[in-house]
Amino acid sequence: MNYSLIIPAKNTNKHHKKGDFAPFGDTTLLEWKVSQCVDFCNKSNIFISSYSEKAKSIAKKNKIGLMYRKKDLSYADTLVDIAEKVTTEYVVWVNPTTPFIGPLKYKEVIDTFFLNLGKYDSLITVNKRKDFVYYNNKKINFDNHTDGRDCLEPIYIATNGIYITSKENILNGKGLIGEKPFFYNLNYLESLEIGSEQTYHFVSELISLYFQKKLNF
Repeated sequence: MNYSLIIPAKNTNKHHKKGDFAPFGDTTLLEWKVSQCVDFCNKSNIFISSYSEKAKSIAKKNKIGLMYRKKDLSYADTLVDIAEKVTTEYVVWVNPTTPFIGPLKYKEVIDTFFLNLGKYDSLITVNKRKDFVYYNNKKINFDNHTDGRDCLEPIYIATNGIYITSKENILNGKGLIGEKPFFYNLNYLESLEIGSEQTYHFVSELISLYFQKKLNF
């Protein structure tokens, strides 16, 4: 297994005062994500990236690693700090704020990336959509509304669910997305991301639907 799986965790953010430690069902967002990851990945390859003592306790409880990060580090510097610490060639970055990506999907995404090495240097999960898009009052992907959505070129919305890239890409300043990314399409439920207080409450209400969907497939 030539990758390290990183789960970043913050004490607070814009969607909840408790950040990634916010309640989610009968657990927390972070613990939910850890439980999903240990179902498909060796525990020795899983690390929580955090400055929180709570994260340290969760890592110890689940027998996974903790990569301590300084509280005042920028996002870019945090990535570099992690890349300098990992001993694997690749980094898989998964966020607690996308709770409906299950273990089987994680394995499928990771396998897809490694089967396509050479064609792509990174992977990002997206939600593929056909919508009329404007930017600065200019049409982006259409000439006339009468053409209908089926005639549109698709757009790809980053879901922040899964990123896969090489340690080298990060150290060379490219962050989590390289020059030739693979766009892996997720369905609507999998692509849901908690990015605000409103979406946190909305997603929290969908837990039963998520389990029902798992039972149906």
